[in-house]
Amino acid sequence: SRLAGVVCTRARKVDVQCEIKTKDDIKVLIKVSVHNQVMEGKEYDSFYKMTDSSARFKSYIFDIIRSRVPLMTLTDVFAKCMHHITRYLDSPVIQRINPAPWIAFVIPGIFANKSKHVLAEMIKEDLDLSMERFGFKILDTWITDIIPDK
Repeated sequence: SRLAGVVCTRARKVDVQCEIKTKDDIKVLIKVSVHNQVMEGKEYDSFYKMTDSSARFKSYIFDIIRSRVPLMTLTDVFAKCMHHITRYLDSPVIQRINPAPWIAFVIPGIFANKSKHVLAEMIKEDLDLSMERFGFKILDTWITDIIPDK
């Protein structure tokens, strides 16, 4: 018998940059980082059902961003991504370091509303549904940068 290939079950990261227009007609460059892993027991599916997983992930992420962001204003895009910064600053490790109080003033409203839905969580949910049938699970999704056009 011959070995057809090897499936790595380690966590992988896919970085995507997508330039898109918002509802208020402003171009925005959104950078997304998705951490994924082959599901235990689904190695066969991940190897035979998806040939180029990195390209497929990028394609799915582009599609999700292109379907969500044009329905939001620039303010909404930034507001929905602030939750990740807040979650990071509220983590136990950062709290032990005791971040400077000026951070709350540099990023207006950072501690205001933690219950907002997040663009990254929307991407993660959509990707989870799509990639589960290919044998992949999404570990985490982060919006690493949002750059509005000048």
